[in-house]
Amino acid sequence: MNISFANLINSLTKLEYCGEALYNIDELYSKLDVVDTIAVPENAKYLLVPFYVSEQTVYEIYWCEFTVQMVDSPNFKNYLLDRTGKETIDQIDDVIVERMQNLYIEVVMPESAITASEIKKCLSYIKNSEELIKDVTTAFTRNGQPFSFDEGSIYIAIYDG
Repeated sequence: MNISFANLINSLTKLEYCGEALYNIDELYSKLDVVDTIAVPENAKYLLVPFYVSEQTVYEIYWCEFTVQMVDSPNFKNYLLDRTGKETIDQIDDVIVERMQNLYIEVVMPESAITASEIKKCLSYIKNSEELIKDVTTAFTRNGQPFSFDEGSIYIAIYDG
């Protein structure tokens, strides 16, 4: 099955928080199981930013955002340099390069779609990131109170831009 990016997002259950529309990452992952390709409008750029939602609060995991972008030609190197503000790849920590490789999808024109498996790869990286789990656990552990990380509490906000 093929679906537009907008229709895929509109098919998800929306959680409203402080004016933000958040979508459960597990629900999105499941929807992608029955999708082959996702149509992306010309010149589109989407930022998908993860959030951890708990009973107490919502925590933005900005450093783990992933980008889907239409490009004229492959340009991961330029994207990486722009995002980090560095002049050469050698100046960028290997951990950052690996993270960005796993959280960036280019749709090279004239293509107008991405595969569901490409998005699932990025979502899996987020869901299984030890760095993300550690970050969330640190943020939610207070005064020695135990915190149990729940993978089902990861949501994403989607920005067109």
